[in-house]
Amino acid sequence: MVTVLLNSVWSTGLIYTNSGATLSEFLVGGLVGLQSDQKVTIWKSYSTVSFDNEAGGTSRLGVGGLVGANIDYPNHTDWGLSTNSTTAWLKISESYTTGSFTVNNLNPTWYGTGLMIGVAYAPTTITNSFTLGAIGNHTNLYSYSEMYRDWE
Repeated sequence: MVTVLLNSVWSTGLIYTNSGATLSEFLVGGLVGLQSDQKVTIWKSYSTVSFDNEAGGTSRLGVGGLVGANIDYPNHTDWGLSTNSTTAWLKISESYTTGSFTVNNLNPTWYGTGLMIGVAYAPTTITNSFTLGAIGNHTNLYSYSEMYRDWE
């Protein structure tokens, strides 16, 4: 298993899909789109990325300010991948996100949109971190702020 440390890194910008696109999967994050089969620590990092997903037909949607999806593949064999890996985990500490997320596709097979993490299907720990932003579709946009002191 690979161990990854993202220390004092940042990202900014806009991630956009147009309304004519059809995506089978949309797993995107400000720093990491899909985290699986690894031990990842994000420390003293931030993202100000905004997302605008107008594509339709997405079966798996994971949009997060830092991480789109944290998935332990052995426990999610529907992905059709090897079940021989060890458990993945994600730790986020002293990090933050800002930005707005607009998502039109609200009916995928599984989905998650979060200012810190979109989908967490593997062990996840967040400490001393926060988010500030908005989530919604093109009709409604809701403001959120979240503070994580200790979350598992």
